[in-house]
Amino acid sequence: MKLSKRSKIAIALLICTMIGSVYAESQWHLISDIWQGETTVTNSLLHIYPCGDTPFPSSKKVGEQFKILIDVDNPNPATVGGRFMINFTASGIASNDVSVTSDATYNPPNNFPVYVTKEGVFGSTLVFTIKVNAADQNFYFNPGSNLDVTYIFITYNKAGTYQYALAAIQ
Repeated sequence: MKLSKRSKIAIALLICTMIGSVYAESQWHLISDIWQGETTVTNSLLHIYPCGDTPFPSSKKVGEQFKILIDVDNPNPATVGGRFMINFTASGIASNDVSVTSDATYNPPNNFPVYVTKEGVFGSTLVFTIKVNAADQNFYFNPGSNLDVTYIFITYNKAGTYQYALAAIQ
């Protein structure tokens, strides 16, 4: 019988638990069962949105650039590190149909440049990521409102209807 890696790990954990229980009982003379379990802890989702002064327009002309300031609300009691991803979806989308750029800097006084990377076309979706620098690519969203974390310029280079999605990612 060949055991999978997961089975081997489960058996090893069971043996360790049994040995630990026997050891604990021999050392401390347990007089009850052992209450044990597992807890999964996750971050609350960040709320991300364009600044109210610069919402996504419902229509634009080909080649007309617009600027989006990105605001993030962090409901967590701790700072969360992450990057941004923006996707554009349209039937038959090509790599050059949308341009996303930024000349923003981040983390004064360090003023790290903000990098926009075109990840490519996946099906009918063109994907861009926005990060800080090669050493540490994350923006740091403090608890509460993080207004105007960064900004990007968007240009539609081909006529059509595009759906967009902007999110913080880790």
